[in-house]
Amino acid sequence: MSERGCSTIIVRDATEGVEFPDTLERRWATEIAIREVEQKYGYSAAAADVIDACGESP
Repeated sequence: MSERGCSTIIVRDATEGVEFPDTLERRWATEIAIREVEQKYGYSAAAADVIDACGESP
């Protein structure tokens, strides 16, 4: 979507990479995937922040 001009946000704590037995405990594959998305495409946020941002307008 970023290639089409849309801003993108990856939700860090709602993302899971393909882990291997030696990366599962510390979720290294997930962390590297998130960092790559942040570097190439846009921003990241926590799920709670996204939910707060979608709340009712005053």
